[in-house]
Amino acid sequence: MFSLGKRPIPLNEELANKKSKQEILSDYSKTPSTTYKAGMILSPSAQRSSSSSSPSTSPQNKITIKPFKVKPKIGESFEQETWTTLQIAIQAIHKKESTVPSISLQQLYNAVEDLCVHKMGESLYQKLEQELNTHIKSVITDLSKVQANSSSFLELVDDCWSNHCDQMMDIRNIFIYLDRTLVLQSPNLKSIWELGIQIFHKYFTEAHEVLKRTISAILSTIESERKGEVIDHTLCKRVIKMLCALELYNDNFQPKLIISTSGFYANESKELIGTLDVSNYLIHIEKRLNEETERSRLYFEVGTFHHLIRTVEKQVLVQHIEEIISKGFDQLMEESRLDDLSRLYRLFQRVSSLPSIIVALKSYIKRIGTVIVNSNDADKSQIQELLDFRQKQDNIISSCFQSDNDFNQGVKESWENVLNIHSETAELLAKYVDSKLRTGEKGLSDAEFELILDRVMALFRHLRSKDIFEAFYKKDLAKRLILQRSASIDAENSMIAKLKIECGSVYTMKLENMFKDIQISNDLMTSFSESKFRTKITDFNLEVKVLTTNCWPSYPPCSIQIPAYLRAGEESFKQFYSQNHSGRCLSWIPQLGTSLLEVKIFSPKSTITKELHVSAFQAVCLLLFNESKSLKFSEIHDKTQISIPELKLTLQSLACAKVRVLSKNPKGKDVDDNDSFDVDEEKITSNKLFRIKINNIQAKETKEEQVKTHEGVCQDRQYQIDAAIVRIMKTRKTLNHTLLVSQLFAQLKFPVQAQDLKKRIESLIDREYMERDSKNKTVYNYLA
Repeated sequence: MFSLGKRPIPLNEELANKKSKQEILSDYSKTPSTTYKAGMILSPSAQRSSSSSSPSTSPQNKITIKPFKVKPKIGESFEQETWTTLQIAIQAIHKKESTVPSISLQQLYNAVEDLCVHKMGESLYQKLEQELNTHIKSVITDLSKVQANSSSFLELVDDCWSNHCDQMMDIRNIFIYLDRTLVLQSPNLKSIWELGIQIFHKYFTEAHEVLKRTISAILSTIESERKGEVIDHTLCKRVIKMLCALELYNDNFQPKLIISTSGFYANESKELIGTLDVSNYLIHIEKRLNEETERSRLYFEVGTFHHLIRTVEKQVLVQHIEEIISKGFDQLMEESRLDDLSRLYRLFQRVSSLPSIIVALKSYIKRIGTVIVNSNDADKSQIQELLDFRQKQDNIISSCFQSDNDFNQGVKESWENVLNIHSETAELLAKYVDSKLRTGEKGLSDAEFELILDRVMALFRHLRSKDIFEAFYKKDLAKRLILQRSASIDAENSMIAKLKIECGSVYTMKLENMFKDIQISNDLMTSFSESKFRTKITDFNLEVKVLTTNCWPSYPPCSIQIPAYLRAGEESFKQFYSQNHSGRCLSWIPQLGTSLLEVKIFSPKSTITKELHVSAFQAVCLLLFNESKSLKFSEIHDKTQISIPELKLTLQSLACAKVRVLSKNPKGKDVDDNDSFDVDEEKITSNKLFRIKINNIQAKETKEEQVKTHEGVCQDRQYQIDAAIVRIMKTRKTLNHTLLVSQLFAQLKFPVQAQDLKKRIESLIDREYMERDSKNKTVYNYLA
């Protein structure tokens, strides 16, 4: 091999520093004249003068420079001899010989320079090209005859390419003057290095078997690595770089790489999708994608990454989207496999298949939600199960699905479908809120209780029957406020505020007025206690709640015969209220009243005192036993005038409940008309509590009350439908039936059936708010 670092001086140093190119050429032609400057000679007289005296002592002597009398000529065999020398050097490089006898790298460089100076560069370029063609063709031919396995063949190809590159570097160093002169001035000629690449490309592609075996060996090596075998990474990388240098990568190698990758992962995925569960299959997909990303970074060109990864994603993921979803999505959701769901989201996001997850999620929510809503024990645990299920979904969406807006929209649609299957869901939600606000949650802070209310509002937000929720919530709120069963006024106000934010001030106006009535009633009782009317009541304490009729639930009138001294207290308050609020009429509602009775049981040894917390009906019945130790059902009814159904419930709570103060004869859970009742002194005295709270059946909502509440909501809906129809017809004047119904569906906020709308339209026609068109019965005209 040759090295430019060792540049031998062919002539002595002084002569080399002074000789020009033409003087060197004159040496070649054996010119006898003495040379001193390029193309010039000194006359003999000047030489003698210069040798005998110095310029300082003889300033009159001058040097005269004259051109050559005869132009220097080169020998006829100069070109051939020089090329022969260069050819020997080139062949020595190809044979990897370290030295060429009697020839230095400087001499070779100068030889190339001389040929170029004498306009022989083009001929030199052609001869060099021919020499390279001969050698490279021989090398590729020998390579095509080799019989070896993939790994060995790649090593031979790599050695061949490495040798070629090293040899071309050495040859380029020798012919660099040719590169910098002729090649730069001739745009059609390639540089020495590019010439070598071009020739290698030519014979490498013409030897189809060599190119085919090379690409096949690379693909085989990559497949072995994919199967877990250990390969020579650097060898594979070098050969691929060779294909890039030869411009065979994009057109020859990359398409076959994509086809090979597609086939490998198609076969693998078909096998694994049937044997692995979804969790492990997703892990395998992620592992494979990471491997191919790293492999692409190590081996392939930048442009290959996109095609390669898309091919892998298509075979291992896109082709099996439906199988993955149907086989394991529901299981992942039920078991809350957060890591696997996050992985599923990431992988599906890569291939733009998130809509498939959204569809599966909506189907899952509808299926589980429908089961919960249609369960038989809905009254007991339906809302709690729905809340737990919703919280579980929210956690998954936030932690696994990155709170994606499309996912949130899909969940919203699913929950709207689930929560509006039955209108009773709104009623049950109102009762659930009542249970939380009535009893509170022991051990929870205010912030934690607020979270419970927020979860309730998350369900309430999807209800279409918000009017049903309002009706039952208002009824339960009334009982909590009147019976003083609310666990926290702050919690009550917080719930009202949340409803106001969600539905507006009109929705909560009556609820807010209920709180105002309670506050006004407290102030009113303070004034009553300080008035002269209070002094007329001596045997008991009286507390009255004055309620505004249009803000509170409607209660049916109820007649009850109370003792005379209680009636006197009632009349005293009426007089006080009439004096301060003239023109107002009070209607008493005894079914919501409560009493605190003091019971004294006398015995020879001591007197036992207890307090009984009872309803107004229970109090009236118990006071009758001050006059008689035993009473029949008929006697109690005659003296109290309580309706028979209400009286049976009242006596049942006193004589048949877990905590009872009366004994019934005959014994049983139900009360009949022929039963008789006595004071159960033993039960009262054996109770360890001083204040005994008797179960108030009246405080519980009966089926009749539920039906009346629903009927009231339906009546209110009829009014809203009528108002909407009149509003639309007044604006449009004339409208056909289909358009009218579609606009009503758009305006009404509660669920309604087309049949119900048709009934209301007929009602308005009968009341002459609108009429049918005489020519077209499906068209309605508004009547002003």
